[in-house]
Amino acid sequence: MKKKYADKFISTMINNFNYALIELEGAAEYKSSWAAKSEEDGQRFVIFLDESNLEFYRYYRNIVLGNTEGTVEINAVIFLNNKNKELISKKAYDLGITGVLVNEEEYNVNYLGNVPNYLSDSSARIARYLNKIKENEENRFDKVTKILILINILVYLVSTIVSVRLGGNIIEIDNMALFKLGANLNIKYMGIIDIYRFVTSMFLHGGLIHLIFNMYALYALGPLVAEVFGKKKYISIYFISGILASIVSSLFLRGIGIGASGAIFGLLGAILVYALKNKNRVGKEFIKNIVIVIGLNLVMGMSIANIDQMAHIGGLIGGAIVALVFSMNDKSKLL
Repeated sequence: MKKKYADKFISTMINNFNYALIELEGAAEYKSSWAAKSEEDGQRFVIFLDESNLEFYRYYRNIVLGNTEGTVEINAVIFLNNKNKELISKKAYDLGITGVLVNEEEYNVNYLGNVPNYLSDSSARIARYLNKIKENEENRFDKVTKILILINILVYLVSTIVSVRLGGNIIEIDNMALFKLGANLNIKYMGIIDIYRFVTSMFLHGGLIHLIFNMYALYALGPLVAEVFGKKKYISIYFISGILASIVSSLFLRGIGIGASGAIFGLLGAILVYALKNKNRVGKEFIKNIVIVIGLNLVMGMSIANIDQMAHIGGLIGGAIVALVFSMNDKSKLL
């Protein structure tokens, strides 16, 4: 079994189709496995199988029957691949299994026996959803993210040239170079003519490590935001969050402010709002992961010197506000 795919499939079924995960403990030569129990009536079960434990189906079935009163409906989800699909399909048929055959390589489903509608429908929807994830991963570099990363890299290259001319180097950019190129300042030192700094500072970075960290974060988050909100809204979230981050930062700055992290925190804020408003579709685990990422980054910002924490907070709030506005008419679905 491709554990990653099977885990995603099972997690999606549990989080989105009102099932509870239960363990089927092994004994002697029997391996342990997992099953999903319907939380609607407690009488419908789905046993998860693959090539390694298919032969133990009747053992797992007896565990379910022995621990459940009344009429029980038991089906199976069997994970297979292109190499073993014919062998597993035949073996499952010989064992009298009714259920769904899920191809882990082609991300599609086939049916074995008279499969009830609730299982065939949910399995097909999950397969489509996971196929969508696969396509997104294969085409991870969406155009907007690619352009934003390219702009940041080009601006960094310009920064290195100016830095070297001012006696600095290409690894750590000279502060005067950053000032001349549009770094953010404390608002009391800014005139009307300096408002452009709220935008230009979003594309400046103080060093190569700073740039790499931010561009990796943008690469990881950008395609997800583009998928959920669409490219135009993605661009709006990025720039509005970044500008608001710069404005909030300028109220507290003691030196100069630079970096894309405010806009990136805006993407996190937008994803968090989307997840909370669609918690029945994305699942609790997804929301928990987003909250953990935000929390860890905020804690790191407080513990590491020269981190513009106010820009992070401003961007996070900005992204959340923009996402709330967009979500009023958002009808997008993951499944």
